[in-house]
Amino acid sequence: MLATVLSLSACSGPPGEFAERVKLPSCGELQLEVPFGMSRLPSKAVTCMEQANSAPRGGELVVTYPTLEGDPISMYFRLEPGDDALQVWEDTSEDKFGGDTDWTRYSCLDVADISKWYEGECTFERF
Repeated sequence: MLATVLSLSACSGPPGEFAERVKLPSCGELQLEVPFGMSRLPSKAVTCMEQANSAPRGGELVVTYPTLEGDPISMYFRLEPGDDALQVWEDTSEDKFGGDTDWTRYSCLDVADISKWYEGECTFERF
C-alpha cells in the first residue's frame, strides 16, 4: 500500500503555480556533477541572472545536481519583471531518500549574489 501512495505522489507532477509560470528568457540549464555547491556556478550564468534582475523581461536559470545517493534535484531560479524577489523553485520529487515534500518555492529579497541566494531574506512554501 505504501508503494502505491509513493507512486501516486511521484506522478502528481509540479504544482500549478510552477506548471503555469510565465516563460522567461533562459540563462541556461546547468547539470552539476557533484552535490549542490552554488559557488560552482559558472560566471556566465551568474552574470546572466544579474543582468536579468534589471532587464525588462527577467530571466530563469535551471540548476540540477545529484544528492549524495545520486538522485537529481532541480532548482529553478527566476527573476520576473516588476518583482523585487528572487523566486527559487526546488524540485525534489526524484529524491528517493528525501522528505515527504516534492516541491518548495522560496521567495527571497535582498539577494545581492545568486550564488548565495539562501543568505537573502527568504520565505518558503512547500507543495
